[in-house]
Amino acid sequence: MLRTLDVRTLAIAGGSLVRLDRNARGPAALRDVGPRSAHIAGLAYAAFTPLDALRAATAIFVSPRPGDPADYVALELRDGSRCAPTPTCAANLLGYVPAEAFARGDPESARAAFALAGAEVGCTAEALARSVLERATAKLRATIDELVDDYGLDRRTLELVGGGGGAAALVPFAGEALGLAHRLARDADVISPLGVALALVRDVVERTIVNPSPDDVVRVRREAIERVVAAGAAREFVESVVEIDARRNLVRATASGATEAAASGDVAERAGADERRLRAARSLRVEAATLRAFATTGDLDVFVSARRTGSNDACVVDARGVVRATVRDALVASTTVARATSALERILDDATTFGDVGRALPEISLIYANRVADLGTLAEPGQVVALAAEELRGLAGELPVVVLAARRAL
Repeated sequence: MLRTLDVRTLAIAGGSLVRLDRNARGPAALRDVGPRSAHIAGLAYAAFTPLDALRAATAIFVSPRPGDPADYVALELRDGSRCAPTPTCAANLLGYVPAEAFARGDPESARAAFALAGAEVGCTAEALARSVLERATAKLRATIDELVDDYGLDRRTLELVGGGGGAAALVPFAGEALGLAHRLARDADVISPLGVALALVRDVVERTIVNPSPDDVVRVRREAIERVVAAGAAREFVESVVEIDARRNLVRATASGATEAAASGDVAERAGADERRLRAARSLRVEAATLRAFATTGDLDVFVSARRTGSNDACVVDARGVVRATVRDALVASTTVARATSALERILDDATTFGDVGRALPEISLIYANRVADLGTLAEPGQVVALAAEELRGLAGELPVVVLAARRAL
């Protein structure tokens, strides 16, 4: 039931198994964390194993699946059952798991398990546990860095939010290590990556078209939208972005949207007006008192913070207090569906960047009703106007629309 922008899967979690190089000594003996997990190997977590059962345990090395290397560490108990030290155990040992979290186990059981594993490579329990969490965090860091680069995110406003039963095993340590604000989601223990994946439908349509006309661009976008709707996305929740690569004569439309089940499950509480303003101020990194409430469309509030250059930084916040868009150095215009074309043409003239190698149209977003419609990166004003007309087609002429234009550098 999460509103999801992007899904990327890593082989690291609260139950990932520890791999050790028995020919090395100290923390350097840690070969890896994962990709196999205790669940796949049929092993219990040491942090959830009674301390008495661990007193006579023996460290062993196993292959979780046929063909896997035999460097995954496990513990064999006196009765023949087995458990394993995991990131969840490491976080419990080092005190990072909140008392009320689903991942909370017995720190002493975790300490005993890491002491047994560490003895195999001459490493203390605490040092090995910290190395495990550092290795797990390094994997998270790589993907977080990719997302920041891909979406041009501002690291100063990032928040790491953990969901899933093992969230408390990774997020508090990772947030601290990466210098990011962090928290566990409400009802984190029942959030499943499978559910997130099933809640999002996404498709990409690419067409090679020489000098694409506005009608060509609209047609490719419409095809992408119809594909995700046919795959189960609720039409009113579908978002689409169009990109044009003039050098390759390529028109690419990416459409994504929540399924009917995910869309119907949105029961989040509404945020008050003051809270929405605070969220916008935090995103723009300004004082809330300096923000101007520019416009409201449906359940979306548009706030602006004036720049000395005469443009604005703008932030769009929905009724739940979620920041839906932040645009720096933007031109902002308030209009209606009936007057949107003329307003869009004016703002395109004002926000287009010219240089020796040509021009760069601004990135345009339309804010109306409860939607933030990103029109993508286009090459010709006529294409932008055509996509806007397609987006607003069939709506009442008096419906308020806000146009956000972000200047692009050549």
